[in-house]
Amino acid sequence: MKRYQDCNGLQKVWRRRWYITAPFIWIWRSTVTSLKVYKDETKDGKIIHTNEYFIPKGKLLWDLIIGEIDCKMNYYWTSEEMEDKIYQIFKNGRH
Repeated sequence: MKRYQDCNGLQKVWRRRWYITAPFIWIWRSTVTSLKVYKDETKDGKIIHTNEYFIPKGKLLWDLIIGEIDCKMNYYWTSEEMEDKIYQIFKNGRH
């Protein structure tokens, strides 16, 4: 599957349909079920699972949902594109 930025206009519109579900997922995760993020620890290079977790709410939960949707859409930036964007920001003095 092509990444989002390389698609034509019709494909981009079709992939944006996932954004319609975001408010409903946010409401569901905020009221009915919660998204648990476990706090794992690293010791001697090994990841140790703990039973401690936190539940993201509000803006953090929204950002996680949008990130998941972006993954479904195959929306990502290459490192070269990121370097170019950062260069353009500093070149134009908007920092």
